[in-house]
Amino acid sequence: MSFIIQDTWQRQQINSYSDMALMYQLDMNGHSKPNFHNRDSKSMGEIADRHFGQKGVMKSTKQLTSAYISQLWDEELDDYYYCLWSDSYDWHTKTTSVKRMIEYHKDYFKLRTPPSAVQQHGDWITGKTGVAFENVSIRKIVPAPFDYDKVVNQRYLEVVLGDTIRYCEADQMLSFRYDKKPKTEDQFITLPKYKVNRKKMNLIRKNFKDNEGSYFESMYKLIPETYDHIAREQSRKELKELHKFPDTLSTEEERYAHFLESVIDVNQGWRSEDKKVSLEKFMAYHEKNLKKYNASTILEAV
Repeated sequence: MSFIIQDTWQRQQINSYSDMALMYQLDMNGHSKPNFHNRDSKSMGEIADRHFGQKGVMKSTKQLTSAYISQLWDEELDDYYYCLWSDSYDWHTKTTSVKRMIEYHKDYFKLRTPPSAVQQHGDWITGKTGVAFENVSIRKIVPAPFDYDKVVNQRYLEVVLGDTIRYCEADQMLSFRYDKKPKTEDQFITLPKYKVNRKKMNLIRKNFKDNEGSYFESMYKLIPETYDHIAREQSRKELKELHKFPDTLSTEEERYAHFLESVIDVNQGWRSEDKKVSLEKFMAYHEKNLKKYNASTILEAV
């Protein structure tokens, strides 16, 4: 098993808990005390003590380039462990918080999974632990063309570790032994999967067809076959006028505004003599939007 602790000036490879302890003792970065930038009223010492549940955490903390390493006491195992952690500042709440990234225990290590496999955090974790991640395709969870974010709030990752496919949540703590085998298998998850509720889908289609759908279809037939840049600009001007006083629009004006928006979205109209798209494609655009904006209603967990 190979751990990489990377600093601005050098790269140190850590192969075991004892190597981690040695690196800590040698203070490879040349910083015996971290130089915190305190942006809120509470001291970093108080924040760290509260998070780790121990007093005097800062006395055992040393600074790396992008994180901090602390020697902490594990009451359950009655021994020391080492924790790589980072601090972040929330400009909205104006508070500093602590997040554990990697913990090195005697017989195993724990890591925090990244928010996304393509983000820097993912490379950072992989570089130090050898455990890699891949983003789970949204189509493994929701069928096309439904919008993932309208149904699922959680992000999921595939753990790249041997031939066995394992899944986890983003920002989840996972435990591995130093031979890179999972400490337990029950820490991994089964991916959720969603399917279309045909009955609900048909009800939404019928409601659309009986209301906006028939109106959009009739109005679209009135648009000339040539929909060029001049016609597009005219549609934009009409829409702009309607949006000047959105709170005073009548139901009919709102419906017409939605119609104009869809006409502009579907048709290019950049050049002279551009033709409008077919009625079938225009209505298919609305069918796609029905699925997109009603995903949480139409889809149900398998």
